[in-house]
Amino acid sequence: MVWSSLSMATIVAFAVLTQSHKDYARQQLWASIYQNDIQTELNLASGISHQKFTVSEGSEKRTFVALVNDLPIEQISEVALRTDTVEMWSHSINSLVKAEKNIDLDPIRVTLNLENEDHLHLFESNSTDCEISQQCASLSLTEEGVVHRTLFDSVHDIGSDYDTFQSPQLKKAFSLLPEMELIENTKKKIVYRHQISDDQYIDYHFDPQTLAREKKIIYVALGEQWYEMAVKDYLVREVLSATEFANIFDAQAYNLEQKKVIPL
Repeated sequence: MVWSSLSMATIVAFAVLTQSHKDYARQQLWASIYQNDIQTELNLASGISHQKFTVSEGSEKRTFVALVNDLPIEQISEVALRTDTVEMWSHSINSLVKAEKNIDLDPIRVTLNLENEDHLHLFESNSTDCEISQQCASLSLTEEGVVHRTLFDSVHDIGSDYDTFQSPQLKKAFSLLPEMELIENTKKKIVYRHQISDDQYIDYHFDPQTLAREKKIIYVALGEQWYEMAVKDYLVREVLSATEFANIFDAQAYNLEQKKVIPL
């Protein structure tokens, strides 16, 4: 009986110790990714930050749109999923953002916020000007296509995932939050989940080797089922020399029009 009690106590102690090691490892991983992300942001702030990413509609969005609008899935099964390619350069409050869509409904938008003599000058391109795009939209929308595109964007407009980049305000850097849950940690990927609400969560993917951000996936619930709504893939995050400022933040290069001047 004494031996049995000792054995049980040993098992319990071992289980507690094992869990303690797992918790510590989780904390260390979270801290490492957090510090890496903060250091990356600091590096980007040391010169001209150049970032490029794509935001695409999720693989299950067609099904979600059909269910929400009570449409047969066959009716929208051929609707092209939208992908926006976004490129951004920033230095302090100066920023240049170029967003291109693979669909010709408002195919390209360029915005420039440029500081000059205690004022912030806001420039925008003509959204239908294809001359500033290396490749104009590859897909054309019929009248029916416009109706379907409106349905898809009303459910979740992927442009909302980057529209803050086009505002004149300073951008808040992303960082891991303590409430994010580690749901996968393998040699292939690290995934943290942020539960936004009862019907929405976001999975953040990191590279296990570099700890750099790889992608962000938004999921939305309908009833008891979850649907992949949007995917953001990080392509480029680099620092350019400040000597390139005049070449990058050039309103004439993109045939931009000044829309507003804000006193600083």
